[in-house]
Amino acid sequence: MKGTIRSGCDATRERAWRRVRAILEGIAASHGASVEVNIHKASAASSTMSR
Repeated sequence: MKGTIRSGCDATRERAWRRVRAILEGIAASHGASVEVNIHKASAASSTMSR
């Protein structure tokens, strides 16, 4: 599985990473398998728009 998780809030992003890992591990375990989850945490995007 490959995808992107985007959020302006660090806490929301962390919660999403934990949930993705838990869901994938649960699916694998229900089939008697294992899974390796690699989440590449990039720095948050910055805005260059002036107000």
